[in-house]
Amino acid sequence: MVPFIIIWMLFSPILGIPWLCLGLYLSRNKKKINKGYAVPFAILFGTFGYSMRFIGEPDLMRYYAMIEGMQGQTLLFIMSRNRDRLYLRDVLFYFVSKTGNNNILAYIVGFFCYLIIFYVFFDTVNHYKTEFKHNSSIHIFWIGLIMVSVIEPMLIISNVRCVFSYILVSFAAYREWIQKKRNWFTILLYILPIGLHTSTVIVVITRLGVPIFKKYSKKFVLVVFFVPILIRMAYEIFRRIEISHIAFQYIRNAVNKAYYFLNWTEGGWADEVENSLSNRVLRIYGTFFLIMIIIFYHVIKKNKIEVLNEKFNNFLYIIAILALGTLSIKTGVFWRFEAIVVVFSPFILLPVAAYGGKNHRVMLFVLYLSAGIMLAVNLVHMCRNMIMDELLVEYISTSTFKIIWEFLRGIKSIAGI
Repeated sequence: MVPFIIIWMLFSPILGIPWLCLGLYLSRNKKKINKGYAVPFAILFGTFGYSMRFIGEPDLMRYYAMIEGMQGQTLLFIMSRNRDRLYLRDVLFYFVSKTGNNNILAYIVGFFCYLIIFYVFFDTVNHYKTEFKHNSSIHIFWIGLIMVSVIEPMLIISNVRCVFSYILVSFAAYREWIQKKRNWFTILLYILPIGLHTSTVIVVITRLGVPIFKKYSKKFVLVVFFVPILIRMAYEIFRRIEISHIAFQYIRNAVNKAYYFLNWTEGGWADEVENSLSNRVLRIYGTFFLIMIIIFYHVIKKNKIEVLNEKFNNFLYIIAILALGTLSIKTGVFWRFEAIVVVFSPFILLPVAAYGGKNHRVMLFVLYLSAGIMLAVNLVHMCRNMIMDELLVEYISTSTFKIIWEFLRGIKSIAGI
């Protein structure tokens, strides 16, 4: 069924949607769902990113300007001018510049983010599907909806670098801990994203800290109250140390970036956030969602519910605590950490849904209902910030063949063919 759906989507993602819905509906009673269904979802979200047209000026527009500035330059020249050593960013932007269409950047981010998100989701579903004591399809549907409604895809895709790099590192942890794939590709997934966004170092350090987390898990929640203090302490320490090693430079850059955002309280984006109703809603609901995830994490611990991998759950728990700890930072740090918890929340929500008692199902119902409300809120937010008629026309008219051709054009241009 999956190859058939992809063939339809080669002509137009819109044509593939009915077949995708039918395929998932027919899979509802099967023991396992084909993880290949992640590909049609990736095409849908990639094409959505490609079609986005904004009223305002999100990060994406700034990156498009950077891509246009790369025209006529060599990759080596571009990388030599990169003081932050964000080499993966340079390679990605350089490739997009060679395709002749800036929208390819949003397609790449949308495609690979949601390819990973849904691949991991279906793999997790397959582990728990036969363990449900009640209707699994309803829970699977709502948990899937949470992944794409609590943090709207428009934000994840237009953010471009930060959340994308966090997802890549989280996928590396998934490969290592759950798939037991400790190979060179997994190592690259840990290292390369640091070259996409400086703050990715924090996520990598979080992963490295998971093995020692168990000893201090009950006290770790106190980190929520001390994140700003810890950032200031780290900044004062690192500014006094001069070490030329590249790993140290990456860590110091991440600390400097965190300190910069912590103290950016007035002007520009900080003022926009303070005066924005949508950002207030995002923070208020995000706080509620993260608290619910933390509660469910402890429900699993208390009731000794089987989980797919305890280390990965601990990893998400630490990220949730870090996200709450950044609430005092006015600019958009909070939701970026929250986004990782949201898109990988099935690791915590599915075992509770499969094994949880009546009280736990009530709590899940409250979370599902709130996610449905957030979906409506985010749709309104998207309509207010995007040129919807242009988006719809572009989405309907764009075929995957067109995207493939533009990718090939970029490859040909780099190869000098």
